Amino acid sequence: MDPFALYGAGATVAQGAVALIVRDPTVFAAGGIIENLLDGVGFVASAAAGRPLLAMLMRPLRRVYGTTLLPAVTDGALRGLTVLWGLLFLARAGGLYVALIHLPLASFVAISAAAGWPVTAGAAVASLTYLRGLAPTDCEPAVTRVHSQQGCAECPVTSLIPRLCGAA
Repeated sequence: MDPFALYGAGATVAQGAVALIVRDPTVFAAGGIIENLLDGVGFVASAAAGRPLLAMLMRPLRRVYGTTLLPAVTDGALRGLTVLWGLLFLARAGGLYVALIHLPLASFVAISAAAGWPVTAGAAVASLTYLRGLAPTDCEPAVTRVHSQQGCAECPVTSLIPRLCGAA
């Protein structure tokens, strides 16, 4: 089973169980705060330990999608990006906590929804844009050797993203 789906399902079941036990919907609403807090601490701690979560998550995805979607960059760049993601999660947890204690539950739920997937999707697009900016501006060395006579436009690895091949 997909680890992301398992994590999400587990968190939802745990939040629902606790909300049913204490009979307070605020507990279920606060689950997103706890999840963001745990994610933020996990991302920052992984970068501090020298094993950035983004690098660990991107390796299997890069095997599936190749470097056209997920460019090959250094672990140092991924470590910095992992810290930024961790700080985003921590800031979101703090903002949601402030909203939870100062706003009615209905308003909090609306803000929580707006601060959830749309912010994560925007951060993912910004992260990919950042990583592609760090990617080499020419074909990968092994491919360049094979395709040097054909020119960079013929490079099969980067033909989906001409900008990476220097052919804008």
